[in-house]
Amino acid sequence: MESIMKKLFSLLLVCLITTSIAAQMKVHSNGKVSVGGNNTTNGSLTITGNAATKGLAFYNGYSNPLRIYMKGSDAFISRVDSLYSNIRINSSGQISISGTPNYYGYGNQLSIFGNGISAFSSTFYYPSNDGGDGLKSVVEHPLNNTYAGYYKGTSSAWQKNFYVQGTGNVYCAGTITTSDRSIKDDIHKIKNPLDLILQLEGVSYINKDRQEMKDNYYRGLTQEDEMLIKQDSLYDKQYADMLISEMDKRDMGLIAQDVEKVLPDIVYSVDKEKKGIAYTQLIALLIEGIKEQQAEIELLKSDIEALRSGSELFRAYNKELQVTEKENDSPVEDLLESPTMSQNVPNPFNHSTLIPFYLPKSVKSASICVYNLQGTQLKRFELTDRGESSITISSSDFNAGIYFYALIADGIEADIKRMVISE
Repeated sequence: MESIMKKLFSLLLVCLITTSIAAQMKVHSNGKVSVGGNNTTNGSLTITGNAATKGLAFYNGYSNPLRIYMKGSDAFISRVDSLYSNIRINSSGQISISGTPNYYGYGNQLSIFGNGISAFSSTFYYPSNDGGDGLKSVVEHPLNNTYAGYYKGTSSAWQKNFYVQGTGNVYCAGTITTSDRSIKDDIHKIKNPLDLILQLEGVSYINKDRQEMKDNYYRGLTQEDEMLIKQDSLYDKQYADMLISEMDKRDMGLIAQDVEKVLPDIVYSVDKEKKGIAYTQLIALLIEGIKEQQAEIELLKSDIEALRSGSELFRAYNKELQVTEKENDSPVEDLLESPTMSQNVPNPFNHSTLIPFYLPKSVKSASICVYNLQGTQLKRFELTDRGESSITISSSDFNAGIYFYALIADGIEADIKRMVISE
């Protein structure tokens, strides 16, 4: 009797469970299962519902469940109940991740929204081979952009501020390079910038990589492919042909291997076989080179003015000699001799330098005077010797820099030259 009661109780329990399940889940005669409705046309298991709690949930008891559900015409994969903190797939198969999907977001195959976080991140490390692509984008024709960045202003107008054309050219609305002093150490001035610039050789050339890209455009296209391109209302063939034709333009630049011999610090390996140049680093070199060249130009201008002045003085001096010749009846050879001064040796110098000069016997008083670039006389050396002689000037009398020195004979500036004292 007890055995019969147990069997009846078990049968009653099964009936109660079956009745309860049948109200929510049903196994149909075709073997398909429906939950929350009778629809079995979409798969072996169909869950009917229109809310986060009406879908499929995975829960471990310690965190928010993973939910897969429908809301309206969109499907969601989420860890929270919010409709907008999830992966959302619309009826056209377009996907948005996080944020609030809108018209613009669903205008793309994949839209990623973020606020205060990285909207997209790619980490690439420990390659199992000898390298690869951390992020790869492929385009089919030159009108497509392989990468593009947009800015949306307060007017709700979208502006494209960065993109890479299908031809490989890069456009950027503005560039800022981090150059703050706080990130720089062991700072030195660029030495001899003009000498370095003069060792570089600018060339024009045909870019073989770009030529290969051009040759590969539309290669292998079938007649069907070409017909589809012509039928594409968004395809501007005239603009595409113009972009492709621009790939024939000659480039101007430097040869990395040649630059490496002069400026190895701005040459980097692009891959195992190719080298590249950090062209922006040449800006500092060019700036310092221009400054050095301008200083030399200013010195030359001063020299020219001094030569013009000296030439007028020399003519006046010769005229005075000719008058003296007539008055004193002196030999012409002696009277026509003029004071001269040679370039100091060595120049530049950092210890001492020698200045050769020649003074005719007829000169009564003479000196060599040293001036700074502002024309202020700093030192005067009286000359007592006549004929060929020289004086020695010590760098200890001056600071490092550029100076002029002049030969003064009988109150007339007979010659002027430039000398440089190095540190």
